[in-house]
Amino acid sequence: MAVSVKLRSALSEPFDLEEITVHSTVSIGIALFPDEGPDLSTLLRKADAAMYKDKASGYGHHVYGGDDDADLLYTAAHGRGAADHADQRPVPRVQAAQD
Repeated sequence: MAVSVKLRSALSEPFDLEEITVHSTVSIGIALFPDEGPDLSTLLRKADAAMYKDKASGYGHHVYGGDDDADLLYTAAHGRGAADHADQRPVPRVQAAQD
């Protein structure tokens, strides 16, 4: 989790893009191998569910646990998830906030 705290801190620093100062927030979902899954597809699905749980809590990161299985079922039922692209490299998701 120390890596996620450092990553969140680094990505939350404001930066200038042309003449606009950009502020960002990060939600990090974590699934650990082999405890939460034996393959990339399973780990991505569980990390994705953990990321959505983090978005709801606003804490900054969430490590997938057994009590998150309901969230995993929700994301699967609603077609969201990085696991659909398990053959590709994971990429950060960027969401622009509008004032």
